[in-house]
Formats: sequence, structure tokens, C-alpha cells
Amino acid sequence: MKFSIRKRLTGTYLLIIVLTVVIFEIVLIWGIKYFYLNSVGNNLKNKVELVSSFYNNFLDSGDIYSNSKQIIQIFSSRSFQIQVTDKFGRVIADSVGVTEGEVLDYEEIKTALSGKNGRYLNSNRAFGERIISYAAPLKNNNMVVGAIRFTSSLELTYQVIYRLVRYLIVFGLILIITVFIISSFIAQSIISPVEEITMTANQMAKGNLTVRNKIVNKDEIGVLAESLNNMAEQIQNNEVMKNEFISSVSHELRTPLTSIKGWAQTLKGTPFEDETEMNYGLDIIIGETNRLSDMVEDLLDFSRLQSYRLKIYPELVDINKLIFMVYEQMKQRAVKHGINFKISLTDKTQNLMCDPKRIKQVLINIIDNSLKFTPTGGEICISGKKTDVMQKGFYVITVSDTGCGIPEEEICFIKEKFYRSKQNKSDKGTGLGLAICDELVKLHGGTMEITSEVNSGTIITVRLPI
Repeated sequence: MKFSIRKRLTGTYLLIIVLTVVIFEIVLIWGIKYFYLNSVGNNLKNKVELVSSFYNNFLDSGDIYSNSKQIIQIFSSRSFQIQVTDKFGRVIADSVGVTEGEVLDYEEIKTALSGKNGRYLNSNRAFGERIISYAAPLKNNNMVVGAIRFTSSLELTYQVIYRLVRYLIVFGLILIITVFIISSFIAQSIISPVEEITMTANQMAKGNLTVRNKIVNKDEIGVLAESLNNMAEQIQNNEVMKNEFISSVSHELRTPLTSIKGWAQTLKGTPFEDETEMNYGLDIIIGETNRLSDMVEDLLDFSRLQSYRLKIYPELVDINKLIFMVYEQMKQRAVKHGINFKISLTDKTQNLMCDPKRIKQVLINIIDNSLKFTPTGGEICISGKKTDVMQKGFYVITVSDTGCGIPEEEICFIKEKFYRSKQNKSDKGTGLGLAICDELVKLHGGTMEITSEVNSGTIITVRLPI
């Protein structure tokens, strides 16, 4: 059977306080018993020693039989029994008068007759009553002539001890009950937010991502609730982006497929006397096919990215030569759009360990985005140079444009999967390009940073370790 956290918390608190109370009360009861018995014993011991000293100092010249009566008369009390014995242990005087003539074969008497003080704490030998007794020697000319024994009942003392024990037990029970109630409230205050979080999580698991935790605690549970809310918000945003992505991909696929289908039907059903028009149609089919291939490649890269199978195959490459090749490849498109495309390389040769295919993919994607958002008459510049950062060598590739720019609030999302800038009025693209580029640069141990200003342009900086 599984116990809930509430029961475990309450049980833990209760167990701790019960053990604490039990240990505390055991120690306290032992201390009370020791204190009372020690007080009675010391009182009795002091009286015995007083009488022994009085006899030894003032009555040692007389006969013990006559002096014993005098001792009884002087020190007799209702709170204890006084017995005087001769040197053989026979009682010659008793304040109660019930043991005269008896021989006391007790250890404390034997100890006293040997010249030392004796003590006894136990039940009465005859009646089972709990008693404490002290015995001391009586001397005449430094010779032991007898013993004096003081005996006191401990029944009243134990009654006081038992009464205090009962009070302590009642107090302990009240304390345990109080702690149980308080611990139940504490456990409830801890568990209630957890239960709310659990209910919210269950609702989210069922697909209701609009539900939110309303916990405002500033502790770890509050942080957990806020994290769950943020997770739901992120899932909702991802869901929206995913739907937009599916819609965008469907649109992107439909457009080239429609062109391909249209020209294929035209080429099949229409005899062409002029090869120029036929070649024009074939060029469109080839162009749209390439567009589809690029889109499929993006989707495959995205799939590899999601499953952590996106890999690179580094080799020693002249990075300046690679950048120049990309520049030459993209220059015609820039000219076609009326954009001034420039290149700036500080060194003729710069060897770098990288995957040339993937770095080329990154640069083409970045330049392609610049071409999309830079108006006719604008300018795009790609540059490369070696630099040192934190005593480490890096090769820095910068692509800058004078396009429409990216709003500040969008820059932190621009590298996320499926995200497309609101500046993209054409609804073209999958929203995967920059996300894949960023991951490819990270696989090379580098970074990709984006800075932008609306209506001024965008700068994308790629740093690759040398």
C-alpha cells in the first residue's frame, strides 16, 4: 500500500515529536526520581552523621545502654525510625519500640559496626514497603560499641514522583496531539499546491493547454508551478508554429508542384515548333524541382536535428576560397534583384577545419535571407577575417545587408525552429533555415549572432574556431 506525501509528512513529524517527548520524559522522570531520592537520602545521612558525631563527642564516656535512651529522646521524629544497637547488632533502643531485643543482620548495620557508614535503599525486609536507611558507628574511646540506624519510608516520596510522572505523561500527550494537528496543517499547506499542480498537469496531458497554475508561492513549489505554466506556454507557441509550418510547407510544396504539373501537361499536350518555349517550360520544371529538393533537404536536416543525428565531417579547408565560391554562386541572383553584392577578405588563404558542405549551406542560407529582405538598390556584403577572442583564434564571417531589418522583440526567436519573421510578407520558407544554420555552427564549436535594426538592416556574425 502506497502512502501519500501528506501521510508521510504527518507521520514523520509525529514520529519525531513522539521520540523527542518520550526520550525527554524518560530523562526528566529519571532526574526527578534521582533528585527526590537523593534529597531524602542526604537528609537522612546528615541526621545519622549528626547523631553519630554527637554521641562520639559528648556521650562516649557513658554506657551505650543508658545513652541510647537519651539519643532516642533528643532526636526522635515521626518522619523516620531510630534504632540503636550494641556491638553485636542487637537492638537496645527503638523510637518505635517494636524491634528492641532483635538482632539486625543487615548490611548497613554490619558496615557501621565495622566503623564505616552504611546505606540501604530497597523494600522493607518484612513488609515490602520501600524504605531508605543509613547506619553509622557509635564509638567509646575510638572503639565501636554499637551502631545507630535511621530508617525512613519512601512511599510519600514515590507518591510525589508518580504524581509528577502523571503530569508529565498528560503534558506529553497534549504536546503530541498539538503537534499532530499542527503537522497536519503544515502537510496540507505543502500538499495542496502539489495537488493543484498535479491536476493542472493532468489537464495539460489531456490536451488542455489553456489551464494554468494559480500558485503564487515564492518557494520551490511556486517555481515548479511557474515552470509548468511556462512549459504550457511554450508548447502552445510551438503548436502554433508547427501549424504555421505545416501550412507553409503545404503551400510551398503546392506552388512548385502546380507549376511542374502545369508545364508537364503543356509539354505533353502541345506540339512545339519553337524549342525556345519548350526549353523555357523545362527550365521552370527544373527550377521548381530544385526548389523542392532544397525544401526536402531542409526537412531531412530538421529530422536529423530533432533526433540528434545531424553530423558534420570536418576537413582542412581554405575558408576564404569557400566564401568566394559562395559569393560567385549568389552574385547572379543579387544582380538579378538589382542588389549591390560585395565581398571583403583580409587574407588570401586561411585554412580551417570544417565541413565545407555544411558551412557552404550556412552561408547560402544566410545570404538567401538577405536577398529576400533587401530591396532593389540595397547592398549586401560578406566579409571574413581572423581574430582572437579570449586568447583563442576564431575566423569571423559577417553577412550584412541594408534590408528591412528585424524588430528587436523578434531577434531572440529568429533562430527557433518554425519561426518566421513578421517582416516576411510572402509567406515563403519553412522557418527552419536559421535554426539549422545555428545548429551546424554549434557543431563546429562556433557561434552565430544576429543584430538588426528596423529599416536599417541586419548583421549576422558567424565565429568558427581555428
